[in-house]
Amino acid sequence: MPLELDVRDLDSIRKMADDAEAAFGRIDILVNNAGCNVRKPAVDVTWDDWNLVLDTNLRGTFFVAQAVAKKMIPRGAGRIINIGSVTCVAGYAGMGPY
Repeated sequence: MPLELDVRDLDSIRKMADDAEAAFGRIDILVNNAGCNVRKPAVDVTWDDWNLVLDTNLRGTFFVAQAVAKKMIPRGAGRIINIGSVTCVAGYAGMGPY
């Protein structure tokens, strides 16, 4: 069942978690795999570029996990898997916000 989700929008996150639980009766697993980057020299990164990356990769990941965890904790079961790219381990030129 496809569910629309914008990880940068808290209402969208909560709606997705509610809709998933309503459709299936429970949420057993979440795979957090949303991510983005802005490829440009750090001195050219704008305020909006920075916010796009952090809102997607950091804030979105956390609040999607939180919304789903709130469904899992009362049941005492569930798994959350957060996926990151290799660029989360080491810095790379042109990927300042990441």
